This record gives sequence, C-alpha cells and structure tokens, in this order.
Amino acid sequence: MLQAYPPVPNWYTSHCAKVAGTSYYVYGSRNIIVVLDMQSRTFQKAFLGASDKIQAIAIHDHFLYVATVSEIYAWNLIDKSLLMTYDRVHKSEITVLACVQQGMVLISADKTGGIVVQGAFDGRTRFHQKVSSEVRTVAPVHYSGDDYVAVGYANGMIYVEKVKEDLSLETVYQMIHPDDGVHALAWQKLKSSSGGEWPLLASSASRIRSVIVWNVPQESKYAVLNIPPPSSKWTEQQRTNLRLELAWSGIHPQRLWCTSYIGAVMSFEIKQKSPNYDIRLPEEHGRVIFNLSLMDEGRFAITYALDKKIVLWDLRKRQAISVMATQAAFPYSIDIPRWNPSQAVIGMGDSSIKIWNFSSTMGKSDHSFYQSRLLWQNLQGQIGHAKWNPTREGSVAYSTEYGRLGVYDVDSNKNHRFKFYHQNRGAVHITWAGDLYLGEGTVVRDSLISCGTDGEIYAFHSQKPNEAPVPMIGILAQINPSWSAATQANSDHRFFAIGSTDGMVEIYRLDTFKIIYICNALTAEITAMSWGGPDQSILAVGYSTGAVTMHKISIAINTTEVPVPDTTGFIRCNSHKKAIHDLAWGHHTDKALLASASHDENVLVREVKTNQSILHMNYVGQFKEHLGPVLSVCWSYEDPDVLFSGAEDRFIYLWKYSEHPYSSNNKRTRRTIELENIARKTTSILTQMPSQQQEKASPVDSNAGAISQVKRSAETTDGARKKRKLPQTLLTATKRAQNVTKQQVTAARCLVLAAQIYGGDPNEAIEYVKSDNGNLDMFFGDKNDMRKLLGLEAEQVVLQKDRHFSVPGSETYDVKFALDIMRSAPQESLSTSDVIDWVALALSPTAGKETWLAMMENTAKQLAKMRQVVLAATCYLACSKVYEAIDRIQSHALYMLNGPKL
Repeated sequence: MLQAYPPVPNWYTSHCAKVAGTSYYVYGSRNIIVVLDMQSRTFQKAFLGASDKIQAIAIHDHFLYVATVSEIYAWNLIDKSLLMTYDRVHKSEITVLACVQQGMVLISADKTGGIVVQGAFDGRTRFHQKVSSEVRTVAPVHYSGDDYVAVGYANGMIYVEKVKEDLSLETVYQMIHPDDGVHALAWQKLKSSSGGEWPLLASSASRIRSVIVWNVPQESKYAVLNIPPPSSKWTEQQRTNLRLELAWSGIHPQRLWCTSYIGAVMSFEIKQKSPNYDIRLPEEHGRVIFNLSLMDEGRFAITYALDKKIVLWDLRKRQAISVMATQAAFPYSIDIPRWNPSQAVIGMGDSSIKIWNFSSTMGKSDHSFYQSRLLWQNLQGQIGHAKWNPTREGSVAYSTEYGRLGVYDVDSNKNHRFKFYHQNRGAVHITWAGDLYLGEGTVVRDSLISCGTDGEIYAFHSQKPNEAPVPMIGILAQINPSWSAATQANSDHRFFAIGSTDGMVEIYRLDTFKIIYICNALTAEITAMSWGGPDQSILAVGYSTGAVTMHKISIAINTTEVPVPDTTGFIRCNSHKKAIHDLAWGHHTDKALLASASHDENVLVREVKTNQSILHMNYVGQFKEHLGPVLSVCWSYEDPDVLFSGAEDRFIYLWKYSEHPYSSNNKRTRRTIELENIARKTTSILTQMPSQQQEKASPVDSNAGAISQVKRSAETTDGARKKRKLPQTLLTATKRAQNVTKQQVTAARCLVLAAQIYGGDPNEAIEYVKSDNGNLDMFFGDKNDMRKLLGLEAEQVVLQKDRHFSVPGSETYDVKFALDIMRSAPQESLSTSDVIDWVALALSPTAGKETWLAMMENTAKQLAKMRQVVLAATCYLACSKVYEAIDRIQSHALYMLNGPKL
C-alpha cells in the first residue's frame, strides 16, 4: 500500500503535462515527475526527472523525455531508469520539446529561435535557426509517411517543417498569425494520415481573443473562432489574463476544444468560416488554465490551472469526474481527529488550511480519495500548526508564522482569529489543554496553550477570541518559586511539558501546575514533543541535532519539592542526522509505536516497550520515499498501521510501516541517490553500439561520478552524412541503455545468487565491494578491468601467506606469472574469448598441477599458431617444455647458436 496526494504541476507553461497511453497522466512538478492513473484516479509513481525545474516533457510509448532550462534527459517510465543525458547544444533557455519518428528523434527549441534535432539514441545532432524569435510551441504530425512539425514563434510566424532522415528541416509552408505572437498550435486528428487532404492546423495567440484554423497547403485561413468576451463584472486582471490552449478530438475530427478566461473550457464544431462555440463545460476552475490534454481519442480531457486543481472531464457527459486540489506549498502539519478518522486537517505554507476527506465514512463507492476543500479567509502567512479540537467537532486551532492564532469553524467556514498574539515572528506551538483551573475562581474553558519564539506561554479561551489570554509563565513561577520553549499537553490533560531552546525539558501537572520533572540531557534546541505510550505517560522529545529522547513520567508524582534535573533521560536515539520536525505516537492498543519526521528526509518508526519503568526501543520501520525534508507525520485511526507524512517535496504519502522495513546500511537519502544518477554523464546506448556508429567520447571529471560523456557538436552544414542504422525497436534501445545504467544492480543480484549457492551474507558483501574503490563496476567491466581485478586478487594472495591451497604436487604456485603473461600480450590481439582463456589459465592451479600444465601447454600451442613466438616459448618453459621453447625460437631465426645445437 502506497498512496499519495501529489503536488501541483508547474505553472505558466503548457508543455509540462502529457497523456501516456490511454489512461496515464504525466506531469512535472518542479524537478519531480509525477505519474497518475486517471482511469482509477490513483497515484502511480514519482521520481526526480531533472536536477532543475522542468520546462517541458515529451512522451512516446514508455519513453519520457524531460527538458530543463539547459538539459535534456531520456527516461524509461516503466522502471524510472535514466537512459541518457544529452549534451548542451542550445545557446539559451529551452522552451519546448517534442518527439517524432516513433520517439526516435527529439526536437527542442529555445528563446532565441534555435531548433535542435537529434537522434534519441544514436548520437546524431543538427542545429537550425530560421527565425530570430522565441519558439513558444512545437506541434508534430505524421502525414503521408513523413514527419512534420509546426513551429510557432513569438513574432507570429508559423513554419511547417519536414523532418528529413538526415535530421535537416525543410520548410514546406509558412503562415503569419496576425497582431500577436503564437501561443499554442494543434493539428487536426484525421482517421487516416496515409495521404489525401492535409489536417487542419489551429493556432492561438497570447492576447488576441480568437483562434485561427489554417488550411496549410494553401497557407490561408480556413476559419476564425471568436472567443466570448469577458464579463463586465470581472476585474481588470481577469479580463486581460487569457490563455487559449487547444486540442482536437480524435473521435470527432471537426471538433476543437479550447480554454478561455478564468478556467472556462469550450468546444467548436468546425463546419463554417466563423463558428460559435456549441459546448461549454461547467465551471470547475476559478483561475486561468495552463494545460488541456485529451485522453482516449477525445472521450476524456484533463486540465490543470492556477487554482491548483487537476480536473478529469467526461466530454461525452460534459461533466467533471474527478477534481484534485493539489499542493502548491509545503504541508507543515497534519492532524486527524478521533471523532472523524476519515478526515485530516493540513496546515499549508500558502496561507490556507486544507480539509481532506480521504475516505468516506458513509461507504460511498463514488467517493474520491482526493476530495478536499481549502479554508483561506483572514489567514496570512504559513500555517505552521493546525490541530483539531479533541472534544468539539468541526473546530480547528491554528498558528501562523507571524505569531497569530485562531480557531476556524469548519462547518460554518468562519475564522475566529484571536485579538492577542505573540510578538516575535516564528513558529508558534499550540496544544489543546481542556479546562484549566488557575485558582481564585479563574477558569479557562476549552483552553488552547501556545508557546512562541518570544518566550511567552499563553492560555487562550478558544470560544472567546477577543478575550486576553492568561500568561502562564507568571503562574508557573508563582506556584514553583524555587524554579524560576515548545509545548505539549498529554491527551488526558494530566501533564504539561515545556521544551526550551537550550534543551531543557520541564513537566508540570495540569491540575496543580507543580513542576514534577526536569531534564537537561541535551543542550540542543527542542523542536518537537509528543505524549504517548499505553497510559499517555511517555514524553518523546525531538531536537535540532536529530536526537530523540523519551521520558517515562509516573502518574503518582506529586512532590512538593523541586525535582533534581535528570541528565540522561530514559532513552536517547540518534538515528536521524538532521533536525526533528515532528513526532507522533501510534493508536495501537497492544503496543507503543513512535514515528519521527526529520529534515534528513526520513520517517523512522520505533516500538517502545516498558519493563518495570524501564524503556526499551527497537526500530520497526523507515520511510524513504520523500524527495525533501519531512515536515509532518500523523497516524491513522482507521488503520493503526498506516501513517501520513508530508514533506517539502509537497507530497503527502499514505503508507504502512510494515511495508517499509528499517535499514541501517544505506545512509543516503533517495533524493541524493537520484540526483547523483542524474549528474552522472553516461554514454548510455552509444557504448553498446558498433564502433563505427559511435561518436568520439571524452572522459568527464570523476568528481561528477561519471565514466564518460558523448561529445556531439551541433551541425550547421547541409553536407552529405553517412546513414546510420537506428535501433529497430524502442525495446532494443531500452535494453541497451539498461546494460550501462544498471551495472551495480546486476552486480548486486549476482552477489545475492552467489550467496545462495555458496553461503554468506550478500548485504555485507555488497557493502564491502561498494566501499572497495569501485571494484564492483570493475567486476562487470571490459578486459582491462578484468586484468586489474585479477591483479588485485593476486596481491591479496601474496599478502595472505598463511593461506593454504591444495594443489596436487605443489604446495605453492605463482599466480602473478599468468597475470604478467596476460599484461604482456598486445591488447589488440585479444578478443573477449582470449581474455576468458587467460582467466581460466590463471585460475587453473586450483584444479591441480596436471590441469595447469595441460592448459599451459595448450596455450603455448595456440600462441605459436598466432605467431606470438616469445609468448609461446615462455609458456613452454613454464610447463618444463624446454626443447619445444627452443624450437619455437630457432624456427623464427630469433637467435643464432655458435656451438652445437642443444
């Protein structure tokens, strides 16, 4: 089980989302690729698609091409493997990306009008620049056996280019969009593209309220579609903010869909010169739409807009099927109430609170997992904390980065903001504390306690927002005169804990406000606290260093004296390497589980056991799917084994801790591993192709973690070029790429297989080989790597003099002898099979002396046939065939004997 609420697609671009197949929707969110299955409306996968923000993507079959400002990458969508990183050819920022010839040719363009056409997997590259203006859109089409692209420029020019076999572009038609630059282009989807009439081409501009449909062969207007004018009630910004995205239907070739003002989607039937729209979809979006993609031949459509929504439309029924309000900001806090376990409140970083109904308590089959709504009235700044009232349904307490607090009534959509606030800007920790009796008849009903960076602690009356809060510092000092921060009250409202920036933990009884426990085990800043355990008497404390301490508090404690500070704590955990952002105890009745969310991008789950007031802890889970620091974590009430976690990658994941076991071996985060993979400049498929098809390769700085990089210069001449044979299928290309990009995975599997046959721990072997100066790659390298590896083996044998080998007839043997012979052989004379023969010869002593002598003599005979005289004589001497060695030397007149022949 792994579900996720994904982040919003990248804004202000039309090229960051595409439909793959009949149901998959792929988009870029910052530098992350997100894949959704729109048929089942479920999240499928996510991975880092680039090191920088994604500008455009292109898809063919299961191949994904990703463009950033200056880089282009090729990915396999099935296993999320990086196939290629293309060299930088563009001179300015890349704006669009497309693929033709069944995904085997890429076309990218930039802001200066430069267009790069390159083979996806063969190293060919050509650079073109026909118009000195920004390329805003590229629309490919296959017609009459050839591939064409329509290129739209910011100066209004539209070029229709034919993509030739040598990657050159031949301009066949040219149009001009009047009065404005081209914004979008879309080709009509005819049922047959084998010949006959050309498909129509639709174009839209950036500010003109019309769409032009072109008769391409005649380079003339076929029809002009007028968009309805904006309402006079709209603001000036709404009337001027227009984006016309275009898409032709596949099942109705004459129907063109387009977007309009503030999220409108409409359709035109192209049967006359100036048709009016005849279909307008319901208003689901409230802001401008950035992308319109049709799915299943135009039966469905997907849109995303500035309002953060991704909407799936049924165009036949003309209604929205699913609305997903994605995240554009960080989810700083997550909380689920006991009284409604199917609903979560999320404090967002964009001045809003999200109420997420992730499951239906009524058991409705049509309930959407992503059903949610946003609360935003009178909210300013990041919502650092949001907590449900444990006893009053529909009431949410929140705090902002500006020290403000309030209670939001979700049912009536009213924000009751407190009049008083903390003076210093920064995170304000809050906790519900029930009714507080402060003595002398003072009672704070349904209290909310806050602790800010100004060092003040206040108790607010949650139902009287204009009433001044009670300063708790003075009351605590008065009751505890001999003892003169984050806050946390346990769910039973018995204890109240305060954590300070110097690491001091103070625990008070809520009924008497007497201090009962003090701990200064660490001097680092306390960043999170949480009460838990079977009787809610264990306090977990998280620190800025990544440490977590646990403290068991006795319910019977009611001392009249100031307690002696504890300098150790009951348990101290140091598995996290960076600051703890959140702590949460599970709701299990048979065990105590603690989850910790950290800046090191991990969530750890621990099981805490109590044995006669002594705490024991062991790790039972580790979640490493996030691609950024984890900010919040929360346990589900519906399924006690399920957790919710939100991070700076703007994902909210639902996962079972039992499906993500703890591992102490891999200390690197998933984001670090994927960024290193992207940074690695591999030769990919070119290293697997015949040598005459490869371009000259040059080494790359080893600090980048790369082995080599394909050098491909942009070609500007139209001279003849030797035709290169392309891979027959995309599957062939994928397999070739995987042979290069997955050497370590293959090696690890081989070690696991060897462990199953011969015994041993494969994990220890993998870690040992990985740490041994890159020998894992050498083991699956070429013949030179094999020589080096055998040399290392020989050195190890020499060093281990106490090691005994059972070789019949001899107690020792010289492994270096065979290795020296191998190194002396000219490399160009050895094939792959020759290297295998040398390896077998070098290892033959382990099979017995007779075997080694026979193999050495056979090798000498083979070398003699190859006219390797010196090597043949050396092998004859090695196996005590002296006369044969002399005969080899004499037969080639390599020396003259003055005396009689021996």
